[in-house]
Amino acid sequence: MNAPRIHKKCECEKTNTPSTSKPQRPKNSAKLVKVLRDLAVEIHSHAAKMEKVVEDIGQILEDMAVSDDE
Repeated sequence: MNAPRIHKKCECEKTNTPSTSKPQRPKNSAKLVKVLRDLAVEIHSHAAKMEKVVEDIGQILEDMAVSDDE
């Protein structure tokens, strides 16, 4: 049972045409960059709002401390 083995290359595996099942990476990368940029803008906007809130709370606490001293 020592039959010679014959190995054939399957030419269909190594074609230069892109597969339709694979996503287009440049298109997905561009979408990802846009989403991340939008997210960064939202985070920055929220951070600015939170900074204002913290300043307002600090001012209220200072006013309360001054009124307690009187």
